Order: sequence, then structure tokens, then C-alpha cells
Amino acid sequence: MSQDEIRLTCEDFEKDNSPEILLERFTNGDLSYAMYASSSKKDGHYDTTSSPTDLDNDGDFDNEDKAIFLTMANAFAKTCQRKSN
Repeated sequence: MSQDEIRLTCEDFEKDNSPEILLERFTNGDLSYAMYASSSKKDGHYDTTSSPTDLDNDGDFDNEDKAIFLTMANAFAKTCQRKSN
């Protein structure tokens, strides 16, 4: 039986004063894939994804995969500390 782990990280690695949400998936301790979400309006609502990934394991990357990831990213973003201006 394999062990799957998902890690979500909030970090402004694009250095645009708007943090990205990084998703990393590990299978049996090895990194399977990574992708990130960003907020096109820099308002904390994540609507853009990086390279496609088949999150639902149905053999393709489509709008369902994007929707799953953006839902996860937006939920996680609510736990990230935001800078006050």
C-alpha cells in the first residue's frame, strides 16, 4: 500500500507582494509533482495555476483538476498570514 502526502505552502516566491500557494504531492516519501496557484488580481483569491497536473487521477488534466486545486488553494490561503499595508 502506498502512502500519499500533500503539502501546501504559502510563499511569495514570484516576489510580487502576493503569495503563491504551492502544492507538493509525495508518494512513499518521493516527490510526485508540484504546482502552484497565484492570484491574478493580487487580492487573495487564487484563480491561476502553474503547470497542469492530473489531481483526480483520471488520466488527463482538465477543468476538474484545476477546480480541485484552486478550491484547495483558496481554502488554505485563509490560513496564511497576510502582510498589512
